[in-house]
Amino acid sequence: MKTILSQISVYIENYSPSDQIILNEFISILQNYEVDTQEARRHLFQLFESFQTKYRDSEKLLTQPFLWFVESYFTNASKLLSVASFHADDFYEYFVKQLRGYPDIEGVFKLLQKGTPLTDLRWEQLQYACNRLSVPLKSEELHALETVHNLSLETGINALDQRYIKTNIFNNVKSPTLLKKIENLFLRLDSRWLLRFYTPAFDLELLFFQFQLNKSTSLREIIDFQNPNNTTLCNSSVYWIRGFRNMYCGILVVPTSSILSLQRYLQRCHRQGQIVLYELTKIITSRLSVSLLLYQTTKGWRTPTQTDWNRLVPMLKTLYPRKMRMKLTSFYLTPPFNELKLDHHDSSQLISLFCKIPRQFSFKELPLGANEDQIQFELSKADIKLLEEICLRKIVQISFISTRLIYEFSLDNYWIKLPKMPLNQLSRLLAWIPFCRLYFAEKNIFIWSYLTQELAQWLSTDLEWTVMRIIENHTPLSFSFNWYTSKSQQWKTPLILTTERQ
Repeated sequence: MKTILSQISVYIENYSPSDQIILNEFISILQNYEVDTQEARRHLFQLFESFQTKYRDSEKLLTQPFLWFVESYFTNASKLLSVASFHADDFYEYFVKQLRGYPDIEGVFKLLQKGTPLTDLRWEQLQYACNRLSVPLKSEELHALETVHNLSLETGINALDQRYIKTNIFNNVKSPTLLKKIENLFLRLDSRWLLRFYTPAFDLELLFFQFQLNKSTSLREIIDFQNPNNTTLCNSSVYWIRGFRNMYCGILVVPTSSILSLQRYLQRCHRQGQIVLYELTKIITSRLSVSLLLYQTTKGWRTPTQTDWNRLVPMLKTLYPRKMRMKLTSFYLTPPFNELKLDHHDSSQLISLFCKIPRQFSFKELPLGANEDQIQFELSKADIKLLEEICLRKIVQISFISTRLIYEFSLDNYWIKLPKMPLNQLSRLLAWIPFCRLYFAEKNIFIWSYLTQELAQWLSTDLEWTVMRIIENHTPLSFSFNWYTSKSQQWKTPLILTTERQ
């Protein structure tokens, strides 16, 4: 490691001054690789987090695949280090591997030696490689994940209970050795429990948008998603569409009382030539799908063949497809939300819970069933009772994902726009894809997902669906109770909309 780092420093001198700053920061972190004490490990965690935070919302992130690689590299290294033994062999092996490279992919050393630009897509190829699992899942590990998926769909608030999850894995998998390692498995796979709320029940609306800025207009001039005075709009998901200049899309989050103002505002920006507004569509409801159907134990993800695709296409094109004879195995689709307005005597309490509860948890962060000295996010008894109530009312849903498995399938994010079709028909395709967020509008379905480039090409060419490859431009800010007025029991109007007439 010392030899590699000492030689790399020479090659950095060949880069531009701005690139040298990034590379020197990167190398200085690598030089803290010795983690034989807890203090050294904490320091390295802090360095990882500091670098990622600095560049996560940077404009450079859109155009520099090197930063995409570093984001994955440091995230995965952190996971391995957090469960490492005293000798940390797995951590060291992974840490050095990315510098040396793979048989089919050049590592950091070779890429810098060749003076590879930070914008070169060979860094993206290294990012893909560093997300591969070193050892594919065993059958009992896959069975454990399937057990947790079923629990998340069927058990309501108990899906957030650590003890309940462990007990069900033990009863279903019958592997005492696995149970001892289950927390490490969740950590290795970066498993997450997701909370999804039916937003209209909280006086919020979602809109899918797509617009292109003119050359002299910045995104911040249209909507400053970092300004907390724009309240719920800061929770929007915004993506740059790759291959297009200044083209953005995503999901806007707006108070129900402000939806007309937002529509008028963006239409005015369109008339004034600041943007070309291609799409602004209200979302009626949403669902989420997860699938392990194509995962093969001890092998990894199976790649669908052209023959597989040719069989599937007619089932997606026909207007009246036959119903599937058998239920899809290892495929998990959240049920519909209860779309009735929630009648609650204290809306402030409900909004307070909505704002403060995280939208995802790692296993250690799950708020129920943990030992008192291990609790990382604590809910009051009143909060637990309220959360249980809204789970039963079906306006909040709990889902489970393992992000490392998803990333191993693909790191490429896409938005897909397709015509409305029966969900049992669309599910034939969804079962091929490890993770999808589905948004249903009046005439279309919008899907956010990770796709292989081949699958994206098939959807675009053979089905003629709109397929947009994207990079995140704005990470949604967490909801703040400061965006809500308890006295009037309404969300505050986003600043950008205050001049629009109601």
